Amino acid sequence: MVTTLIDAHNHLGGPDKGDSKSQSTSEILARMDGTGIDKAVVFPFNDKDPGISFSRSNNRVYNEVAGHSDRLIGFGRLDPNQGEQAVVEARRCVEELGLSGIKLHPHAQKFEIDSVTMYRIAGWLASARPDIPIIFDNGKLASPNQLIGDLAEAFPDVTFILAHMRGGDFIEVTAAHDNIFIQTTGMPKKEVVQQCVDELGADRVMMGSDSPYHSMDDEVKKVEALQLSDGEKRMVFSGTAKKVLKI
Repeated sequence: MVTTLIDAHNHLGGPDKGDSKSQSTSEILARMDGTGIDKAVVFPFNDKDPGISFSRSNNRVYNEVAGHSDRLIGFGRLDPNQGEQAVVEARRCVEELGLSGIKLHPHAQKFEIDSVTMYRIAGWLASARPDIPIIFDNGKLASPNQLIGDLAEAFPDVTFILAHMRGGDFIEVTAAHDNIFIQTTGMPKKEVVQQCVDELGADRVMMGSDSPYHSMDDEVKKVEALQLSDGEKRMVFSGTAKKVLKI
């Protein structure tokens, strides 16, 4: 089976404030070439010096993606703790930088999903650019899946992505909201990924490696090992991502 491969979850830049991890453009392209990945979604690490609501980090992603727009798809990152400045940065990421999505990490940035600022960010996207998806690090104490579900219910025209199969209720929350999708990222158990596809449908699941934290090659092999039809595998490998990213 020959199909396009899209890795929908990767970090670019760094070093990360928490673990000092980093990944350059040349490194991610080399990993993509070694695995046969055609396109990769990239967004900032939890950078040590990200600027106001990750403005400096978002500029870096924009500049790196600009030279490799055939391979890399840039997402901006925000810190909702910064209130109005986070809303302004969301607008700048989309309108000025032309980035394709927003990454949010409640645990790293220590913000609440049901905060006023978070709802303002989602509300602006709903009114101005509902085609721009929001990806959440999910399933931790700071990022319960149900609160993401509440956000998805409040803004049904905005697409939300659960970055991980984590938190216990990720299938139920995804199934309850047509505008939530889920990634394979970081889930080592093939049977769990298989259950997600079986219960949600392949068109709700997309492949993501979380590089450099996990191997792109291992992620591809995990999807290849699932008991899916060729059509279902094409959806997980790239079809769902194409639908969500409008590419």
